[in-house]
Amino acid sequence: MISNRCGIILLLFCLYSVATCKTTWTNQTVERPVLVGAFNIQNLGVSKMSNKTVMDIVKKIILRYDLILIQEIVTTQEELMENLVVDINKLHRRKDSKYMMQISERVGRGNAKEQYAYIYRQVFPTKFQIFHGWFRSNQKLGSLWPGEKVSPLGLEASRFQTRYKEKKRRACGPDKNDKFKFLSGHTFPDRKDDFMRPPYIAHFATPTLRDLDSMIFIGIHTQPKNAANETSAMAKVYDYAVKTFKVKDAMLMGDMNAGCANVRISDWDAIDVWRRKEFKWLITHDFDTTLSINCCPYDRIIIAGDNVEEAVIWESVGAFKYRDLYGISTGMALAVSDHWPVEVKLRGGTSAQAKANLEPSLCLTIHDVRAQSVPQQLRSQKSTFGFQIESTEDYTELYSESTNGTALLYSLKTLQSKYQQLISKEVTDAILYKVGHGALSDATSHDFLEHYLFSVRIYFDATDETTTVHYCTATTLN
Repeated sequence: MISNRCGIILLLFCLYSVATCKTTWTNQTVERPVLVGAFNIQNLGVSKMSNKTVMDIVKKIILRYDLILIQEIVTTQEELMENLVVDINKLHRRKDSKYMMQISERVGRGNAKEQYAYIYRQVFPTKFQIFHGWFRSNQKLGSLWPGEKVSPLGLEASRFQTRYKEKKRRACGPDKNDKFKFLSGHTFPDRKDDFMRPPYIAHFATPTLRDLDSMIFIGIHTQPKNAANETSAMAKVYDYAVKTFKVKDAMLMGDMNAGCANVRISDWDAIDVWRRKEFKWLITHDFDTTLSINCCPYDRIIIAGDNVEEAVIWESVGAFKYRDLYGISTGMALAVSDHWPVEVKLRGGTSAQAKANLEPSLCLTIHDVRAQSVPQQLRSQKSTFGFQIESTEDYTELYSESTNGTALLYSLKTLQSKYQQLISKEVTDAILYKVGHGALSDATSHDFLEHYLFSVRIYFDATDETTTVHYCTATTLN
C-alpha cells in the first residue's frame, strides 16, 4: 500500500513540475517597488500578544510591508508567532500571495533570549504550496505555511519531496513573480562572542527587482552598552555572508542602538561598518526612530553592493510614525513599541522589451474651446520662435522640443504674445502655473533619466477652429 501511494506521489510531482516550470513566470512589463522594513516590537511576548487592540495595530503595520524584520520576540510559545502569521493572512485576503515567516532560534545570553523573524509576502502557485504543506515533515523552524498539516504520508514521502524541490529549483529557478523567496539562512556563528544576540542572516531571491536577482538580509538587535562594538562587528558578519552565499548585495538592519549616549562621537571612526566605503547608511544620524523625548537614531538600515544601491528609492527612506497615520494616542503607540519601524522601497524591474522600445512621457494638455484662428503669416512660414510649422487645409501644428524646459516655456509665452488669435493668454498662464506647481512630477519614476527632454505641441483644428496645447516631459517607466 505504501509503495503504491509513493508511486502516485511521484507521478503527481512529475506532472506538476512540468506545469510549474511553464506557468510561474508572469513577465510583468513593469514591476512595482517593494517596501522593506525593520521593527523592534518591544518585548513581544505573551502579555503583548494577548492584547487584541495592540496586536491589531501590529498586524496592520506588518501588512504594510513586503518584507519586515521583527526583533525582540521574547515569547517561548512558538505557536504564538505562527498564529500571528495566520491572522495576517486572514487580513491579507489575497489569493495570489501569502505572508510567510522565517524565524531564528532563540539567541542571547542567560535568560535574556530573543528571536528574530522575517515576515514576507510571497507569490506562488497555490498547488505547489498544497503539496508542500501535505508532505512537509515535522519542522519547528524555517519556512512556515499558515495552517499546514503533516500528512500521515509525510514520513514515506519526505525523500521524494526533497528530491523534487531540489530538481524544481535547478530546472526552474525562483518563481519569476515572487517579490521575495527564501533561499537559505541561519544565525551568524559568533565564535568570538561579539554579539549578545548574534545576527540572523537570510538569503532571498528577488526576481522582480531591478538588476537584483537575490540579496542578503542581516538582522540585528544590539546590546545598548555594547552598541559601538556590535555595530562595528556587523562588517564582519557581512563579509561572512558574502563568502557563504556568494552575493555582495545586502541590507543590514535592525535596532543597533547606534545613537545618543550608546555611541559617542569618538566611537564612529573605529566602527568598521561606518568606516568602510562599501557600506551606505540609509537611516543616518538625523533620523528619530524612537518614541522617547530624545531624538535618537537607534534603528538603522545599511546597504552594501552596487545593485541594491541602484535599487534604492532614496526619498522613501524613513521612520514610519504609525501614531500619526493611524490617529492613535502616544500611549497606545507606546503600548505597541517604543520604536518606530524604519523602512525603504526598492525599485522594481522592467522587461527587456520595455526598456529597449518604450519612451514614456508625461503631458499636460489644455484645450481652448473658444474659436481661434491662424494668422496667414504663420501659414506661409516653416518655423518661428524655435517652433517648426506644418499647415494644411485641416490643421496647423507647431512643434518644438528642448532639454531646457524653462527656455521652452519662455518660447511658448513669447509665441502667445505675438499670435494671440491662435493661443490665448489663459492657456499659457494655466500651463505655467500647473508646471510650476508640480503637475508633471512623476511619483512612479525612480530611474535615472539619461536625457531630459521637454516638448510643446500646438494644434489648431480647422474644422472647429479651436486650439489645443500639449506640454510634455520625458519620464521613466519606474
